[in-house]
Amino acid sequence: MFRLVAFLVFYCCFLCAHEVEGQRHTPVIEFHDIISDTLVLNHSKFPESYRMKMVTNHKGADFLYVFDCKKGGFEIFDLWTKTHIKTINPPVVEGLPGFKAVSFDIMSPNEIYMLSQKGNLIQLDSAGKMVEHWLVTQELDNEEYAISVSDHLNNFAVMDQKAYLPIMHAYQKNGSFTLKGKPAMIVYDLAAGEVEKEFAGYPKSTYKSNNLPSPKYEFTTLKMKDEERLVISYLKDPELKAYKFKNNKAKSSKAESPFLNDNRIRPQKDQFGNVIQYSNPNGFYHNIYYDENRQLFYRTVAHHHDNGNSLARRPFSIQVIDKNFNLLSEIKVPGSEPLDHMKLTVIKEGILLQICQQKKPEEVRFLVLDVNKSFRD
Repeated sequence: MFRLVAFLVFYCCFLCAHEVEGQRHTPVIEFHDIISDTLVLNHSKFPESYRMKMVTNHKGADFLYVFDCKKGGFEIFDLWTKTHIKTINPPVVEGLPGFKAVSFDIMSPNEIYMLSQKGNLIQLDSAGKMVEHWLVTQELDNEEYAISVSDHLNNFAVMDQKAYLPIMHAYQKNGSFTLKGKPAMIVYDLAAGEVEKEFAGYPKSTYKSNNLPSPKYEFTTLKMKDEERLVISYLKDPELKAYKFKNNKAKSSKAESPFLNDNRIRPQKDQFGNVIQYSNPNGFYHNIYYDENRQLFYRTVAHHHDNGNSLARRPFSIQVIDKNFNLLSEIKVPGSEPLDHMKLTVIKEGILLQICQQKKPEEVRFLVLDVNKSFRD
């Protein structure tokens, strides 16, 4: 009897200590408490649907590249002077009428990569002129998978003349489907113009077909240039995988959000079903960003909601994760706020979030969040 009581006391103490420790290391922070500034850009033709990335040139100036998801071009702003610098129009690719980029990667102001859903990858210079073009799908004609890109995710990367591209696997003829042991990406050699190898994999939760919203199991990718790693974040799993470019070995870690504890992956009979209708009520992990100045990751988490099919304007949070993939805190943004989890980027001052409700048509206003206050006393 004494042993049983002692065991129960020890077990309860262990659970309490574990819970306290988890709460101490992953506090929930209200975003109002870490607002440090408001940034205003004046531009009457600012895109409605866009994604952003800050790029620093060789002189140290900070430029905000705003990618127009509908048109496929860029609007570029100087964050030092808060002024619009220039427009890069959607590229016209010879032999590809109607080319439309849905995702992009920027190595430098003079090395911009754009990818279409059909697998056309092009490189632009700083003036927006095409430098080179690759048709990746030509290399995949006899494979059981295809290129899979999204205009809501930063899910391809270019590193050392290699393009890391996500792929979508096909169902077997008998209707069975599994991702166990299958690659999540391919590596395309830009110099040779051919697929070099298969790359990365999937978390265990995605192996069975009834765990998939569709065969297009989306994820975001993020390159860490200094450490030569490619970090993958999956929409329906808290796992992060950091792959080494050279040997394809991964370090796995989980950064689980308390707001997705009830997240259930429902069976989807229609393999081409509406992923938006599926994902909205359930919530999901979304884009992941790297802050080189602070050596931190930020991952957005879209919470459960019942406001129709809109991917935007919903309650969300921003996870703050250190370089060893430990979850430091989670910044909570209520759905009542006029902020969008897809309109976020990292600048030197912290996290930049657009205020969706503008006071003047010609102004675009952003909040700057001081990330240091989210996990330091």
